[in-house]
Amino acid sequence: MNIEDTETTQQQPLAAIAKPAARLVGVNAIISKRFDTYPLSPEWEAALGKISKPFKWLVFGLPKNGKTSFVLQFCKEMTKHCKVYYNSMEEGISKTMQDAMIRQKMNETRPGKFILADRESFSDMCKTIARIKAQVVVIDSRDYMRLTTAQYKRITAMYPQKSFIIICWEQSRKPLGKYAKDIEFMVDMVTHVSGFVATTNGRFGAQLKYNNWSVVAKSKP
Repeated sequence: MNIEDTETTQQQPLAAIAKPAARLVGVNAIISKRFDTYPLSPEWEAALGKISKPFKWLVFGLPKNGKTSFVLQFCKEMTKHCKVYYNSMEEGISKTMQDAMIRQKMNETRPGKFILADRESFSDMCKTIARIKAQVVVIDSRDYMRLTTAQYKRITAMYPQKSFIIICWEQSRKPLGKYAKDIEFMVDMVTHVSGFVATTNGRFGAQLKYNNWSVVAKSKP
């Protein structure tokens, strides 16, 4: 599959992806169906709800307000259950990323469960997450990678059983740019990080918010 790395991909047709035939499901069938969820700690479940396998999540905020620290802490929680791939597009393998990982005590994760990528391109990232069998994929950030709506649709269609966390910049308390706004409507959860306070709205029943980083108060309905 030819995977483009530029924002002009938005104007190009998506590569053909085989889709399963649509199914018709009755009320009782869908209500009685059991979906797999991650067994999060009580603190994370209070903040995010019972998140499904897989999930899609957009985290946005202004620079230096705690987005990376927040997501790293969640990644640490997820390494209890699966392998996490973190594509550090903005900071790469740097002193600042090292400091962030030390603050979150990422050395406490199980060996091989957290993989940090040093600014991998979109095409290289697609190959890596398949090769290392990561179940959770973090892109930090959409803006730095210049991830398009078409690319987001492509990678989530290529790997429908993987979970994706997309970090992006903010403008006027909204995700910055057309592509980020498109993705906002496609994900299960949206979290706004401001002043080291993370407030989540989503489909999994999030009720509380994180504050530097502990659950402290109910979020707005």
